[in-house]
Amino acid sequence: MGRKAIFILTVSLLVTSCTNLQEMRMGKQKDAVIEIIDTEEEDQFVDAVIEVIDEDGYKVITESEIDIKDDAKNDTIVSTETSTPKLPETNVSEVEDGITEIVLNGIDQVDILDKKIGKNKIAYVKGKEDKPFTGTFISFIGLHKSYSEEYKDGKLNGRKIWYAENGSVGVEEPYVNNRKHGTQITYHLSNAKVRSKINYVNGLLEGNIEWFDESGKLIDKKTITKGTGTYVSYWSNGRLREKGQYKAHRRDGKWERYTETGVLEKLDIYNNGRLSRREWRQ
Repeated sequence: MGRKAIFILTVSLLVTSCTNLQEMRMGKQKDAVIEIIDTEEEDQFVDAVIEVIDEDGYKVITESEIDIKDDAKNDTIVSTETSTPKLPETNVSEVEDGITEIVLNGIDQVDILDKKIGKNKIAYVKGKEDKPFTGTFISFIGLHKSYSEEYKDGKLNGRKIWYAENGSVGVEEPYVNNRKHGTQITYHLSNAKVRSKINYVNGLLEGNIEWFDESGKLIDKKTITKGTGTYVSYWSNGRLREKGQYKAHRRDGKWERYTETGVLEKLDIYNNGRLSRREWRQ
């Protein structure tokens, strides 16, 4: 047998062995799709509350491509074209029906599309880059105010607020000098009663995490102390959505995520903030 034939046979046997080994491994996990994660450290804090908001219809402000310009003072200004927070699809005429148009004064009430963020994370109004902004940036869908954020001297100082279509508050987050600081509160869309209260200190989860059902009854209460403790979040129907551990402000160990019907959907394994393994059960 020639060298070429021997080489082809060797490669064939190697591929077959690898395939059989893979099938054996997968046979042990028929009910799960496993991903072995080999990535850089993820964000130390993924705000699961905002993820819940996303799936219920509220969307976080997103930013598209960034254009960098230099003004007369050589201070780099980052121009962000900011998209409108997305809510459930609704006919525009229905949203506008019965709602009085809000007129912004352009001084301390400005459309969020006119916001600019400098390299030092200071907010300005387009065309007025010589003075950090103090006031409220507001976003609209039709005539409906969908989102607002409060600034003082160019920094987030006040609240970020997401609004429901009827004008009621859906989510509010307090900020001090661009950091989330205080109690984030979310509300049930059905009756505007408090859904969750989650405490932050200097941008990090610290303190109590409380979830309530639509009647106002406390479902669960956990406490994060010095960045360590159990985190939980719940669906609007009162079923557990996510549960996991924080250690020194990083996800650690097993994190479970469930569907609205209570079925385990995903299992993540973290090691000191790094996602190392993921199993999809659904």
